Amino acid sequence: MSAVVGIADWGPLVISTDIDDATVELLRTWMPTYLRQFGQERALTFNLALPRFYGNTFVGQEFLDRQLPAVVVVAARGAAMRGGQSQAYEGIWSLEVATIVRGKRPPATRFLASAYEGITRRLIVQQAGGDPMNHVSPTGMRFEQVPDGTEDGRYLLAGISVFEVRTDKVVAPTAGPNVPDADEYLDEATVVEVDIEVEGVSEEGVFT
Repeated sequence: MSAVVGIADWGPLVISTDIDDATVELLRTWMPTYLRQFGQERALTFNLALPRFYGNTFVGQEFLDRQLPAVVVVAARGAAMRGGQSQAYEGIWSLEVATIVRGKRPPATRFLASAYEGITRRLIVQQAGGDPMNHVSPTGMRFEQVPDGTEDGRYLLAGISVFEVRTDKVVAPTAGPNVPDADEYLDEATVVEVDIEVEGVSEEGVFT
């Protein structure tokens, strides 16, 4: 029995964790540079610590001293998808990036949370670009207190940056396989033989 061969131009597919992963990689790469620049601009007498933890969720996560500052990319939510039957759909995501810091006093904790939020916002706006984060716009920020599972008498605060992320192509409506569950899919139809007959043209421009 011969194998069933189909044709399939699958087109693009972007899922929400692709946005998370791209954001984490961006932050890991550029955070040292942006922390140093902020310290120089503000003439700080201390160095802002590099994040000790990067992740894409903090549900049920205990942040110990050895893990702070912690940068958390909250799973991007698909806010909308725009497109049509003749073009690939554009994805619009809502992305939140939180930096959790520790402080012994409320004013110092708030300053640290503000600093890391601003640094994160600048970094992502300036460095994001290309698939899957083709266009990034900041849309807001906020603070959230984080519960402390220890009894160390410290304050934990998250500075959260909110972005709208646009992905040019998340799925294509005109693509897909032509045969269900084929043994093999070719990217496109294979041309076996081409037969072209060219007729001559007389001086008067009439085909002969």
